[in-house]
Amino acid sequence: NIVSAADYFCNFGGTVAPGNSIGTLTLTGDYEQGVSGLLDIEVTNGSADLLAVTGNATLAGTLQVKQFGAAPLDGQIFTILTTGGTVTGTFGAIDDQLPGLLFVKPVIYGANFVQIEIDATSFSLLADGPVQEPVAAALDALGGTPGMSAAIGGLQMLDPSLIPAALEALNPTRANAQAVAGFTIGDVLREQLGRRSYDLLGGSASGGMAQLNMAGAQLASADPTAEMLASAALAAA
Repeated sequence: NIVSAADYFCNFGGTVAPGNSIGTLTLTGDYEQGVSGLLDIEVTNGSADLLAVTGNATLAGTLQVKQFGAAPLDGQIFTILTTGGTVTGTFGAIDDQLPGLLFVKPVIYGANFVQIEIDATSFSLLADGPVQEPVAAALDALGGTPGMSAAIGGLQMLDPSLIPAALEALNPTRANAQAVAGFTIGDVLREQLGRRSYDLLGGSASGGMAQLNMAGAQLASADPTAEMLASAALAAA
């Protein structure tokens, strides 16, 4: 399924997986991937596998993208293939194995490179009702705020089925918000994001961006993990 010569490498139906975990595989000469071939790319926060071809690359078949280690962040762009010549063709299918709300946007094909960009499903698309929707809108607005990547990224790692419960756990109007004993991350998220920005989240014009930024900074300071957020969401469900 894989044929290699001195200056030619053809993947007819096998798997090419650059790197050892995250790393670079350099192929001297041309690379051709057939309709049954697969290029296996691992991504993490800040880096990704790279297939470096010194000649030309002809593409077809499947591109598989999966997480290794820390999950990539929404908006990150990775170069996954470079050539010393040209890139022709495109992948026929994308096997997207990223967790939670993360997904790969349409592949970017350049004259001598291929890139992928990480995107995430909007929280607002998964929210339902007056308890969840204001929190979802605030989280979507906070996505690009400096210092918020850990908190937002943790939520985006959750299974989509857990998001509605997480949104309710973050809203201070939640009837049983005080029922969780102890000073937990759920308490921090509800009180800091919820209480301090409730007027803004509820649609009051008096809030302003200052309140939203304060809430974002305090939420980021909690530095929650995906596991902690999932636990808080489940506890409030």
